Amino acid sequence: MKKFKKIKLRVPRIPENAKIMSLMAIILICAAPALVSVIDDSMSSQVMTKNIPFEDEDNLAITYVDTSGVWQTGAKLASLYPSMNDGSYFYTVSNPEDAASVRMISIHSVAPTEIPNFDRMTITIDGDQPTSSYFSVNSSTSPTTHPRHNIYAIESAPGVWVIDADSIDRAKLGASQYDTWSLMIIYDGGLTTGSSVTVETYTASTIAYGEIIVGATGALLLICALFATPYFGLNGGYTGPKPKRRGA
Repeated sequence: MKKFKKIKLRVPRIPENAKIMSLMAIILICAAPALVSVIDDSMSSQVMTKNIPFEDEDNLAITYVDTSGVWQTGAKLASLYPSMNDGSYFYTVSNPEDAASVRMISIHSVAPTEIPNFDRMTITIDGDQPTSSYFSVNSSTSPTTHPRHNIYAIESAPGVWVIDADSIDRAKLGASQYDTWSLMIIYDGGLTTGSSVTVETYTASTIAYGEIIVGATGALLLICALFATPYFGLNGGYTGPKPKRRGA
């Protein structure tokens, strides 16, 4: 009677790396939905980058409105001293007796120029403090169809006024029809001496870190699941180093 040989079947040993990756993949599969559910993919961070506000020094001028509503220029005003590197300006009146009649100071462009595009403007005033201020854009070519647009400032701290431009404001700032601008500083009690004004503009950049976290979680899950398979195992898989045979 013919004897049959017993054939021993050896179960291949699972590489340790595959075990670890499989365990990580299981944990991620269970934890990823919970993690993603608490992450708001719309979460973002806004970073403000400082710009040089007004570069065309030759086209700057200053005027003021007195108590009777008349714009005063020329001999009524002392010179405007701009420092274009840091956006600082100093203004006063020629005759101290006229200082009390100042109701509004206007620092503005006197010729068509590029409108500064910004998300935030800060106006720091050292000296006589105003009651309000705003930034205005104008059209020298079509003032009827494109009337003056004002963006009002809010006093965030003593002597510091902040303008945050919304989507409509930014559209006006970027419109080609607007080619002159003015910074209006309003005084109810007039000036006593003079004031220095520093203007800074900022551009906002948005970092959507919520989407980054969700995407990175999905990518890590995919990598763990991929390297847990025998086809892509780092140790013993088809793409990994092959184990040496005994006696070879």
